[in-house]
Amino acid sequence: MITDISPYVIYELGMLKGQHVRLCRYRFNGSGYNEGYVLVGENSSFFIRCKANVVEDKHDIHFLVIKAFQNIELDDSFSYDTQFEGTLNGIQILKSTTKGMIVQRKVVQDIITENALLADFEGDKRLLIYPHTKLYSDTSISANTDEILDLINAYRFQTSRIAKQDVNLLLTQS
Repeated sequence: MITDISPYVIYELGMLKGQHVRLCRYRFNGSGYNEGYVLVGENSSFFIRCKANVVEDKHDIHFLVIKAFQNIELDDSFSYDTQFEGTLNGIQILKSTTKGMIVQRKVVQDIITENALLADFEGDKRLLIYPHTKLYSDTSISANTDEILDLINAYRFQTSRIAKQDVNLLLTQS
C-alpha cells in the first residue's frame, strides 16, 4: 500500500477524539482558498487534501495528504471559514485499489493507496473528504449520508487505519 500519512499523524489525529473540532476552508495571507481543508482542534490543526498523480496520461492515482501542526505554530497569516463543527467521535483513513493499469504496454499490479478520510461526529453526523478532480481542486467533501454511502461504494473505499492514541503506532516508525 502507498501512503503519505505517517503513524505519528494517525496518533495525533487520535488525540482529537472527544474534542470539539472545526472543519474549515482556509486562506493564507488573504489569498483565495487554498487546496483542501483544515481540521482545527483545541491544540492542533491538520491540513487535509487529496493529491492526484497521472500515470501514462490516463490513470489517476489519488493520495490523501495530511500535515499536522500545533496551533501555536500557526500565525495570523492563516484565516479560516468554518464549514462544519462538532464533537469528534473518530476518524478512519480509507483506501482504495486502482486495477488494470497498463504502463509501457505491461499490466501493473493493483495499486492500493490511502485516499480518503471519514470523520464521525456526535449526533450521527459524518464527513467524507475524498478525491474528486475538479477544475481547481482534487479534494471534495460530503456530509450527506446517502451520498457518502454512494461514494464509498463507487470508489470501493475500505478502512485502512483508524486514528487512535496508541503508543504502538509510534513504535512502528522506522
